[in-house]
Amino acid sequence: MDPFQNMPTPTAPEPEVEARMASLSAYTAIGDAVTDRRNDTTVFASTHEAGSSAIYTRDGGTVYLKDPEIHGWGEMTPQDLRNELGSKYGFCAAVLSNQKTSHVTLVNPKIVCHESSTANGAYAIFGGAVVIEGGTIDTCNRQGHGVDASYGGHVYCNGTKIHTGGMNSGALATDFQGGYITVRDIEAVTEIPGSPGIYTAGKSIITAYNSKFVSKGCEAVMVAHSLGHTYLYDCDLTGTVGLNTHNSMSPEYSYVHMFGGTLNSTAGSILCAEDGKAVMNLDRVSIGQTADGNLAFAKAGGRLVANLADMDATGNAGREETSYLEINLKGTKLSGAVNATVLSVDSASTWTVTGDSRIAVLALEGTVCAPAPVTVTYGALAEGTVLPEAENVTFLQDPSIVDDYQQKMMMPPPGEGPGGPGGPGMPPPPPMG
Repeated sequence: MDPFQNMPTPTAPEPEVEARMASLSAYTAIGDAVTDRRNDTTVFASTHEAGSSAIYTRDGGTVYLKDPEIHGWGEMTPQDLRNELGSKYGFCAAVLSNQKTSHVTLVNPKIVCHESSTANGAYAIFGGAVVIEGGTIDTCNRQGHGVDASYGGHVYCNGTKIHTGGMNSGALATDFQGGYITVRDIEAVTEIPGSPGIYTAGKSIITAYNSKFVSKGCEAVMVAHSLGHTYLYDCDLTGTVGLNTHNSMSPEYSYVHMFGGTLNSTAGSILCAEDGKAVMNLDRVSIGQTADGNLAFAKAGGRLVANLADMDATGNAGREETSYLEINLKGTKLSGAVNATVLSVDSASTWTVTGDSRIAVLALEGTVCAPAPVTVTYGALAEGTVLPEAENVTFLQDPSIVDDYQQKMMMPPPGEGPGGPGGPGMPPPPPMG
């Protein structure tokens, strides 16, 4: 089932929308005709009109600026907000690049989106691109993502500092039909609920290298809908929840692949599935602060597959009824109580059981131990599992413990084992040199 089968992908914004963006923006570069409205100054500012960007490129238009100051003042009308023009097309974004081969390159910019506006910082759509080297992006308005992309737009940031202070204002975000964002050595802070450090909507790829994300009122990473991919290399992430998924409308999963780095939570779990479906692959990741004591938790019908490889992790794992939680350990030391649908412990892993645990399907090859007497109750054993003699651990079978995940239209995650299945035809990208 394709959840987007009734949503044909447009090739450009609606003509009337595009006309408003082109006519109202302060500085435009469209095709071979370049309209220069800089007036020999490095300050660019949109008006308050709906559809106005400070900088707008289309159809191959190219802009290169050094040390610019860019202000987003554009405000969408109530009808524009209902039509989600900001999320679809970056309507009112301070910087907007539309259509393939159009691109904006900014070196050391200062981008500010003001409180009264509904402007994203920088946005790319339909294959357009925005490249940002250094500089700052500061948004303090609703829907003011730092950078955003949809319909195959590309955004690249290197060494940029991003701050958002409004609702629905993630530092990095993708939206309708997906886009591509790659960042390196950035620092991102988001202030309030509804604004994660990274928001990856379906059919998107966001990749971050050596970057730091602090989300004071929201999760560090949110993957939504389906087939979103988030790759994190040696990143330090802190959020109310570390990694979360929600709002999956289809049988496909979204994916988070984290290689190295640190995960911290300030209010909830490190890993969470909240009415969504996700495969989260953690490889050599350090687990820092765990606010509620949970390493992983599935709730509200969420489905979470957590593959942990070559790491040490402390924290409990739990799920609500009719939610699905699968944890696979490979070369990993886990210390905690586990209430899960599936727990798999390979021969190179150790599970230190710190409390009574309940597991529908237990696959056990590695070491099990406990500092005090505990009971591990399971519904069934995976094929080939032979329960070991473990001091302080009592194994008890209860056939009533089963996979009670009731949601229909689901599919198993593609690929097997930790390290990142990556989805069909989507292996993890190689680290940058």
